[in-house]
Order: sequence, then C-alpha cells, then structure tokens
Amino acid sequence: MTFRRKIMIAYVAVTALMCVITAAGFILGERTASSFRELDRTQDILTAIARLRVGLVDAETGQRGYLLTGRDIYLAPYMAAADMTSVEIENLDRLLRSPVNLEAMAEVKKLARLKAIELAETIRVQREQGSAAALAIVNSDRGRDTMERIRTILSEIDGRVSDRRRVAELESNRARVTFEISALIAVATLVLFGGGLAWLLAQTVTSRLASLADAARAFGFGDRTRRASVGGRDEISLAARAFDSMADLVQRQEGELTLQRQRTSAVLDTVAEGVVVVDKDGTIYEVNPAAELLFGESAMILRGRPLASLFPRAPISVEQLAAQPVRDLRFTESCVLSSDGERPVEIAIGRVAGDGDPLFVCVLRDITERKRVERLKNEFVSTVSHELRTPLTSIAGSLDLIGAGAAGQIPEQAATLVEIARKNSRRLVRLINDILDVEKIESGQLMLDFRRLNLRDIVTQSIETNRAYAREFGVEYRLIANDAEATVYGDSDRLTQILTNLLSNAAKFSPKGHTVDVTVTRDGDEARVEVRDHGPGIPPEFRERIFQRFAQADSSDTRGKGGTGLGLAIAKSLVDRHGGRIGFETATGQGTSFWFALPALQPVGALPHLENRDGAPVLVVEDDEDVATLLRLILEHAGYSVDRVADLKEARRAVRAKRYAAMTLDLMLPDGNAVELVRELRGSPATADLKIVVVSAVVVDGKRELNGDAVSVVDWIAKPIDPVRLLDAVRMAVAGTSRPRILHVEDDADVARVTQLLLRDVGDVVAAPNLAAGRAAMMAERFDLLLLDIELPDGSGLDLLPLARTAQDRPVPVIVFSADQVGEETARAVEATLVKSRISSDELAQTIQRIVRSAP
Repeated sequence: MTFRRKIMIAYVAVTALMCVITAAGFILGERTASSFRELDRTQDILTAIARLRVGLVDAETGQRGYLLTGRDIYLAPYMAAADMTSVEIENLDRLLRSPVNLEAMAEVKKLARLKAIELAETIRVQREQGSAAALAIVNSDRGRDTMERIRTILSEIDGRVSDRRRVAELESNRARVTFEISALIAVATLVLFGGGLAWLLAQTVTSRLASLADAARAFGFGDRTRRASVGGRDEISLAARAFDSMADLVQRQEGELTLQRQRTSAVLDTVAEGVVVVDKDGTIYEVNPAAELLFGESAMILRGRPLASLFPRAPISVEQLAAQPVRDLRFTESCVLSSDGERPVEIAIGRVAGDGDPLFVCVLRDITERKRVERLKNEFVSTVSHELRTPLTSIAGSLDLIGAGAAGQIPEQAATLVEIARKNSRRLVRLINDILDVEKIESGQLMLDFRRLNLRDIVTQSIETNRAYAREFGVEYRLIANDAEATVYGDSDRLTQILTNLLSNAAKFSPKGHTVDVTVTRDGDEARVEVRDHGPGIPPEFRERIFQRFAQADSSDTRGKGGTGLGLAIAKSLVDRHGGRIGFETATGQGTSFWFALPALQPVGALPHLENRDGAPVLVVEDDEDVATLLRLILEHAGYSVDRVADLKEARRAVRAKRYAAMTLDLMLPDGNAVELVRELRGSPATADLKIVVVSAVVVDGKRELNGDAVSVVDWIAKPIDPVRLLDAVRMAVAGTSRPRILHVEDDADVARVTQLLLRDVGDVVAAPNLAAGRAAMMAERFDLLLLDIELPDGSGLDLLPLARTAQDRPVPVIVFSADQVGEETARAVEATLVKSRISSDELAQTIQRIVRSAP
C-alpha cells in the first residue's frame, strides 16, 4: 500500500470520527438546552404565581385602606395591583401548557374576576352608601372564600410546577454530566486515535525517513557502501530504492574515476616532459615528477609558488594567461630556473576545458641535451668545414694545374683520373661553402653589402659565368628581358649565388639539346626573375620540402645529377634577406620554372623636386665633406632646409637649439658611436619623436647594436647613397608616417607574436586578442592596415569591416588572414585574403608591404 493511500484512509477515519463526535455532541447539547429551557419556564411560572398572589393581596389591602379611611390615596395601590393581577394571569395562562394546569388556571381567572368584582363593588358602595354598607359586604364570607379558593388553586399549581422544576433540574444535571462525560470520551478518543496515528506514522514514515536520511548522511561523508535498505511498497521505499541505485552508480563511477585518475597519474609520472598545472592567477597547482626533476625541487615546495618565479623571463603574463584559448599546445623556447642554474626548455601552455575557475597546463620539455648536441654539431661542422677548405682548395688547384699541363704531359688514362678527381674536389668545395653559408645565415653572421643594382645586369653576368657549366650537359641559356628597368637594392654576390643555383639546377635537369629560358621583368613594385627548364618536373611528394636543407628527390636520376641538397635552401634564405619572395611552378614531364621577386626601386633620373613651401628643416649629421655635400644638394633640391654638423657634440647642440622635422645620421663619427645619440634622443621628451634616417656604411652593425630600438629609425640606408630611397625616407619622416601602424586582430597569442616579429621591419604591429579589443583600438587610434582573423572568441572579425571604412578620415586597407577561405563577397570587400598554413611568412610580409606602400 502506498503512503498516499495510507494518508487518505487515515484522513477518512479521522473525518468519520469527528462527524460522530459532532453528532453526539449536537444531540447532547440539544437535550441539555431543552432541560435549561424547562427550568427557565418553571421559574417564570413560579414567579408569575408569586406576583399574582402579591397583586391580589395588594388589591385587597388598597381596598381595605380606602374603606377604613375613605381616602382616595389608597385607590392608587389598588388600581396598580389590579392591573398587575391581570397581567400575571395572562402570563400564567401563556406559560401553563398541561391540561390540569390549564383547567386550574381557568378556575383562577374566574375567581379573580369575581374577586375583582367584589372589590369594585365594595368601593362603589363606600362611595354611594357609606362605610357601613361597604363593611357589611367585606364582613360577609363571600370575598374571603374567593380569596381562599384562589390561594388553594395557585398552591396546587405551584406544587405541580415545583415538582416539574425539580424533574427538570435533575434532567439538566444529568444532561450536563452526560455532555461532560461525552466530551471527555471524545477528547480521549481523539487523543488515542491521534496517538495511534502518530505511532503508525512513526513506524511507517518517520523511522524509515530517518533511516534514509542516515544513509544519505553517511554516504555524503564518504561511506560509499552505506545503503538505505527501507522495505515496503510506498513512496518512501521507492525513494530509498532510488537512493540505493544512485549510490551504486556513484560508487561505480567513482571507481572508474579513481582508476582513470590512477592511470592519468601514472601517465604523468612516467611522461618525460615536465607538466605544471597552474590556476588563473598563475599559481602552481600541481606538478609531475619530471617537473620536480627539472626544477630540482619537490612538489610540496613547488605548489603554491607563482609560475613566473621559475623563469628568468616569464613566458606569459597573468593577463595573457587569462586570455589563453582552449587549443592545441604549441611549443616555444624559453629557460627555467633550476637548482643547478638556467636550463633551456620548450614550453607550451594550454587552457584546460571545463566549468568554474580555469586551469592551465604548462608542458616543459628539457632541451639541454639537444642544445648540447646542436652546439657540438655546429662546432664539428664549422671545424671540419674550415679544416677541409684549405687542403681541398690546394687539391683542387693542384689538379687544375696538372690538368692544364703545368706538370708536363700526362698519359690519357691519368688525365681521365685527374679530371674525375678535379670534378669531385670542386663538388666538395661547393658542399663546404654551402654548409658555411647555411651556418652564417642561421646564426645571423652573414653580412650583405646592399647596393643599388640593375637586376638584368646581374642575370646577364650569371648566365655568362654558368654558360660553360650548362654546355657540359648540352644545354644553352636564353635571356628574355623587357625594356622596363629592373632596379633593386641588394648584394651583388649573393644575388649571383641565387642565380647560379637556379641556373645550374635548370641545366642539370634539362634534356640535352634543350634551352633554359631566363626571364627578367618588372611587375609593379617588384622585379622578377624566372628560370624555366624543360626537364621531368618535380615529383609531387618532394614539392613541400624542396626548400629544406639537404633536400633531394629520392630517385636514381636525381641523385645521379650531384649536388649538396643545400642550394635551394640557401637561395630561399638569401631571397628572404633581400625582402623578396621565391617559389616554383612545375608539371610532371613538362619542366619546372623557379622564380624570385625582389622589391623594385624607382629608376634613377632627374630627382623629383618636391614643392615644400615650408622648407621643413632637416639636420644632416655627417663627417665626410663630400657625402655631406651630396646629402645637402639632394635634400635642398627637394625643397628642404638643411643644417649640417660633423660630430656628436655639434649634433647634440643643434637638436637642443632648434626643432628639426628629420635627421640623417652617420653611425661612424669622429667623437663616438652615433648609436648612443639615438638612445639619448629617444630618452628625451623634447626629441623622442624626432625622425631619424641612418645613412652609413655599417647599417647592419648598427641594427644589431640597437637591437629592439632599431624600430625607432625610419630607414637604414647603406652607402653609396640611393637618392630616391633617401628622399622617400625623409619624405615619410617629415610627413610623420615613418612606420606604418598595423592592427592585428588575432586570438591566437602565438600567431600574434610570430606575426609581430615577422613584420618588425615593415611597421609597428598592435595586437588585439578579440573583437571588442579590435573595435576599441580602431576607435582610439589611427592605423594604416587592418590584419584580420575571422574566427574570434566574441564574434566574427568581419564585423570590423564597416568600422574600417568609416573610423578614420580615409578607409583602412584590410587583409583577411584566417584559417578558412572567405566568400566572394568578402573577398571583394578587402584588399587581400590569405589562408593560414597555405601562405609563407615571406608572402605575408610582401603582401603587407605592397598594400601599405600603395595606400594613399
């Protein structure tokens, strides 16, 4: 039986008992009320009888007083008593109901009328005949007999009524006692029934609920084996069974979680990388044994410490940690503070997905051994390369002399062997040179001598230099060039090295008797060189790694062509250093076309005369008289007002005495290094915004020395001076647009940092991690370009396009740089769309440079 049905039965039983008690009480109450009404009625009858007696006596007394005195004053009591007698007779007639009393009451009324007549008669006789006649009537027995008869009848009525009253009193007392006893019985019944019901509830509900509550309390305190074990088929038993089922499920899931936690802990304990879990404030929450070993501290000591305290330079701030998205881990190099000093590591930080306060996982990979191996390898390669270079040069030179007959005529077979040795020695020399070049490029030690060059002349010289090599393979070079001047700013030797690599590869892979076409063109702001062969093409599986070091297609035909596998890697690095792009187009069986493009310079002709009515003042800091004169003439021809000083002391005095719009600066001055002057100027509020154009023969060294402060320089122009580039730099400086400002809206912190480093020589990059920050930046500042990701944590980056068109006095160019392709409508609304992972860093930088330069 369900608990609900039990409650309903108990409710019906209580209701029925209450109805019975109420009915019995109503009946007893009616009986008691009837008894009390009867008592009241008998009391009224007795009172009326008494008043009637009094009235008759008073009437008779008033009559006698009048008869004796003859005074009318006695008539007033007589008249009042007569009226009262009439009233009381009527009351008695109304109150008496029994037939005996009614008959007696009829007799009383009759006798009362006679008595009233007799009294009235005596008074009339007194008035008419005198007292004697009246007294004669009074002395007769007629009046006395009437009065006695009335008294007798009233006494009989009084006796009967008194008997009835006594009976009524007994009945009322009995009814009251019965009612009180019944009330006591009803209360006792209710108390007993309520107690029984409470006992029943205690047995069937309360105790079972207490048992269920005890089980829940014990389960909550960790006793996972505790169960309710409540019998029955009502709701409480159903709740108990549901609780037991839930307890079984929780116990099973906790067992699974414990097993999973143990497995996870075992994995973390055995993983080679250090794992550090931190909270949103950057405080260490947990570490694994590998992290303990890495830091040289126990987990107990490490827990609760700030993550930043374990690094000489914090890899990420608390603000950046809070904005860290949930994504795949990406490793970057850093250093940690260990008990035995600094250790190089690779670190990756990712947010742990989940509700509540976020947690972050830092994975630390100790790369101490790898760095040591790389250092040993580099030292070994450098030592071997340098030690082999000298003897190989001697061997190759000796073989050349022997082959040329310097040692006399040698047999034909010996000449063949000498030629084989000569070719392989040259191959070894090229390999060593390539290895050294790669090392210089990677270490940043490769120095480039940038000059204004005609790229067509470099191509022509390279073709002539490599023509003999091509003829060994039965191949000829053909130059195709348009009339446009392809002038670039570059290193002649390194450009020749790039071309030599492309030309030699084309010759090696071209069929005998074919021609390699070399094209030089000017395409907008770029000068482009293309080398096309008619060979077998590049295998598809090799195309993605063709610019990697020691990369060669895995085929016998390719390996048989010789080569180090470093040429294209070096070519790409050199093109990158020139601010250019390199790529290829190929089709299997139809040949390959390698190309590279460099930023083109304006042709040298008559220098443009800029009408500068204000004559913006420019300070030339140059100790060489001829160079200073040349700079002055170029700038004055363009309309600028020029002051010239020859050393640092005069330069400091000049900038304090006058405010200049721009300054050209030679780094090598007689009284010191001008790099310190740059730092002084940037540190002073009066000259912090002075635009500086470096014109020096040691621009590379100056950049390296200034390091991060190099961005404060408008341009670095190497001597000999390119007048057009000089005027462009000064024009930008005077106009206040020395470096473009680029707003990069990107939620991935790693992509934002890499892009900022990539574009450090292009412009100043301001990073915005979400849509709201990007919108706020555009409203607060002026930008020359918007680099935009579409998928942002708080919306679509495309929502910024209307703002890019209206936030400034001119539309801001937009480049969409996202992981997904965009639709045609979006592509038409922006200047360029670039897909992440499908565009190289060079192409990104070149695209941004092109759009910034072309912006109004």
